This record gives sequence, structure tokens and C-alpha cells, in this order.
Amino acid sequence: MIGRLPLSIGALAAGLAIASFIPEWPQRIGAIVGFSSASAPKGHEPAEAKPVTPANDDPGLVKLSEDEIKSARIETAAAQAGTIAHRVIVPGTIIPHADLIAHVAVRVSGTVAELRKKVGDPVAANEVLAILESREFADAKSEYLAARLTNDLQQDLFQRDKALWEKKISTEQQYLRSRNQAANAKMRNDITRQKLFALGLTETEIADLPSESEALLRRQEVR
Repeated sequence: MIGRLPLSIGALAAGLAIASFIPEWPQRIGAIVGFSSASAPKGHEPAEAKPVTPANDDPGLVKLSEDEIKSARIETAAAQAGTIAHRVIVPGTIIPHADLIAHVAVRVSGTVAELRKKVGDPVAANEVLAILESREFADAKSEYLAARLTNDLQQDLFQRDKALWEKKISTEQQYLRSRNQAANAKMRNDITRQKLFALGLTETEIADLPSESEALLRRQEVR
């Protein structure tokens, strides 16, 4: 190694002497050995550095383009406090309130002439639901009208016989017989009247029966 040192120094000196005659030589030597000159030649600009993208080591990470995000309707928003609604869809049955249901029973047999309400329709108190035609209604109303007419007649006869007996014009036997017939007529009238109440007629409907036509005697409103 010691014997080669003078030879290396001599080569270096020869190189410096050649460099003095060839100006481009130092740059070429620098390019060969990997060094760059302080001043690069004009017209050769350095290449623009590219950002280094870290390698994707997560196999579960999926990257989407802008078009894919729009197609999937993916929206982003800033994280903030809120309420998460949780919906559960299950089968169920709608049951009306028991206190708001009334079962209207028909007290006689007959035919429905008019039906003004359907199942599920709201109704108010005393509202007409249907109109029935029944022979039993007709018989009960006719019996009451006959008993009412007989009672009115017997009451008039009793008042007349009572006045005659008080004036000593008629006998006491006639007076007693008339009083007995009037009492029976009144009792019959009350019985037929109570029968109409049991069939569902109101006080007003019973009072209007004398002015009602015969065709309507068999009809009855269900309220």
C-alpha cells in the first residue's frame, strides 16, 4: 500500500492539470462519481418531486371514487349529538275502547227496512241506526191504541155515571159498574203502554202514535 501512494498522488496531479485545459471535465467527473455541480447547466430543470403515497396495508379498506359515492347516495356530515330512532315493525290488532262501544240489541223479530250505519261508523246518543218492520210492533201499537181509546171512553162514562149518581138520578149499581169498567180500562191501557216501553219506544213516540198512519205502525226506529 505504501508503494502505491506516490502513484495515486501523481495521477491526481495529472488530472488537475488536464482539468485546467478542459473546463467541462470537473462536471463530467462529478456526474460519473455521483456528485452534481453547484450550478446545473441551463435548460435542464430538475424533475418535480412526486408525493409518496403510503401503501394500503388494510385489506378491509375500500376506496370509492366521486362517481361511486354519488351513485351510492353516500352523504357525510359533521359528528354531533342527537337522538337515534329505532323502529320495530311487528304485527298487531286494533281494538276499540271498551267504554266507547255499545251493543244495541233488537227486542223483536222483523225485517230491516233501512240501515243507516255500518260497522265501525261513529254514532251519537239517540241517533237512529236502522228502521225495522215487524208484525210484533204493529200488534203492540194497535193494542195500545185500542186500549187507550177504550180507556178514554170508559173514563168519560164513569164521570157521567158518577155525576148522575150524585144527583140521585141513576142507581148506585150503575155507578159502581161504571167505576169498575173504568178501572179495568185504565189498567189495560197501562199494561199496553208498558209493553211499548219494553219494546224500546220512548215517551214521545208513544204520545205520537194516535197521529201516526197505519202504514207506519209496523215500522220502528232502532236508536
